Amino acid sequence: MRTIFLFALSLSVFFAHAQKDKIKPEPPEEFVTIEMSKFPIADIPRNSIPVADIRIVQVLKDSMRLGYTVKGMGASVATLRVTEPLTEILQRQVKRMYKHDYEKNGVEIFWLVKWLRFGAKSDALSYSYANLCADAYISRTPGLFTKVCTVDTVLMSTETGGFGNDAENALRVLLKMTLLAEKNAAGQQAEGISIDRIIREAKEQPEAPVLTAAGYKEGAYLSFDEFLQNNPSLINYESFVVKKKKIGFVKNGENGQKDTIQIWGLCKAGEIYKYHNESLIPIEKQGAHFIISDYVQKTNKRNQNLFLIGLASGITGGLAGGLIAGTAVGLISSSANNRQILVTTIPHITKPGKQPIGTCINMKDGEFTF
Repeated sequence: MRTIFLFALSLSVFFAHAQKDKIKPEPPEEFVTIEMSKFPIADIPRNSIPVADIRIVQVLKDSMRLGYTVKGMGASVATLRVTEPLTEILQRQVKRMYKHDYEKNGVEIFWLVKWLRFGAKSDALSYSYANLCADAYISRTPGLFTKVCTVDTVLMSTETGGFGNDAENALRVLLKMTLLAEKNAAGQQAEGISIDRIIREAKEQPEAPVLTAAGYKEGAYLSFDEFLQNNPSLINYESFVVKKKKIGFVKNGENGQKDTIQIWGLCKAGEIYKYHNESLIPIEKQGAHFIISDYVQKTNKRNQNLFLIGLASGITGGLAGGLIAGTAVGLISSSANNRQILVTTIPHITKPGKQPIGTCINMKDGEFTF
């Protein structure tokens, strides 16, 4: 069986140059700024332990770009951002929400935000989403804090108050879970550490090799861990048409034996593709994340999909169609919804009409998230 990838790669440069003059200049990146309410309504839950102060610090790798949304009637994709340091924004909002309920003799709370992203989707209803992962600490000894829980959740809303409201909802949930965890852990002894040490140790967590490598090794990843390690174990493989618009892979064994395999993704010609629903999705690094390439402004885009251009132009039939359908083209604006990559790993959001649209790779499990 002839390796289709090698044939397609040889065509990609030719067709890329042939289409170069036809490609229109890409418009500048569009932004939507996340605005916080100046007068939020919130209070500390009744019957909880008194709280004297709440401090919050974020350690996101990219604390300016916080997701994507649709902008205007043209359904163009815009980047969600903040225009001030995110820690300052969150701390100011926490103070607005809870300062009137602080009690002098209460406990001190510290939150370390490790992941915060927002998303939006229009189906029968319009939905917005907040994805928060944060560690919660409580001080039992002045200056020393003990971890009581990690809150890792996705919140969905049909409100129209904007992403600032979604952020406030996430903070409210975080406080409730912190106080509940403290109540359940009452009387337990644990060593406390300083806030400076908590922050320092969080920032010292080693990066996955794929995030720090100067280049990517060629081959197919049999697992998400191989992707993280930038170490694809499968070099000798071929692709084949599964059915119309779908693609599969086989491993070339000894004596000409070929075994069907399931891969996580592959690296070809220095670019990375996630294998999803029997299609290839081009992805690329943005900060400490891997984003679906069509969400990265083409002026800054590394993965120009030359490999896929070659396949689409030089090969007819199901294989080319499947690969192009598998890219993120039209993910947001497609009215048919059959091109949307949905986030299917959220336990409490199981209906496709409510599931968020995937825009990036979850670096904890290798699945699509937003």
